[in-house]
Amino acid sequence: MLSYGPTPRYGAEEGIINLMAVAPWTRLIRRASRPHKEVLVVGEAPDIFGLLVAAQEEKRRSVREEVLSALGIEDRFVKGSIWIDERRCYGPQCDLCVKACPTSAIFWREGRLIVQEEVCIYCTACVLNCMVEDCIHVRRVRPDGRMEEFSSARDVACLHRAVAGEKAVEAVERIFPSPEDYIRRYGPWPR
Repeated sequence: MLSYGPTPRYGAEEGIINLMAVAPWTRLIRRASRPHKEVLVVGEAPDIFGLLVAAQEEKRRSVREEVLSALGIEDRFVKGSIWIDERRCYGPQCDLCVKACPTSAIFWREGRLIVQEEVCIYCTACVLNCMVEDCIHVRRVRPDGRMEEFSSARDVACLHRAVAGEKAVEAVERIFPSPEDYIRRYGPWPR
């Protein structure tokens, strides 16, 4: 029977997998601070776990793109997640989030709410219609890198107001690039 040393240690304090315990003949060249995002190099072999996570994420992304393109829906966010706190949810008596979802990504199965993230577009319609605060949590990343997190209708309303304000300012700047353009069009302010 071959033995390669002690059981591998998954250290949260170090943030890496102790691969020396798995394969003592290799040498650790570089430590990754986030092994799920970077590839750990051990000797000449890449980190298999990191590669598997990256492959699974790529597969999830391609399935999402395929499903959304088949439905004719544009994906506006780079990344996102949604989860439901089942302890706060009223269950089938409420059902507002299921009715509000434009892509039917939320549905009931065996008495539990299921979120199918491949179809979810992170539009926050479910959060806006939920009558329970902090029941549905949506986190999304915009293409410009801004991360947004919602768990109440107030959060969604504040974002909509901010976005509408930004669009209004952009429209005014497009029509009137300078104050002189405004004065030329409408004249000076009456006194």
